[in-house]
Amino acid sequence: MLTKTLDQVAVGENFKVNNVEYTKIQEVRVSCCRSANCHVVTDSNQRTFFPGNTVVETNG
Repeated sequence: MLTKTLDQVAVGENFKVNNVEYTKIQEVRVSCCRSANCHVVTDSNQRTFFPGNTVVETNG
């Protein structure tokens, strides 16, 4: 596993935070004060947002 910041992860690439695997998506505004930039690999309805400087693990 490689460690990098979320800013370095490409859209569509999978990454792990706290042993949960996510897929990065194009940032989407969910409401006036909330955005999402990834979703859980096994459930695309579970979207969340991580800041770009979040350290994540990737396969490559």
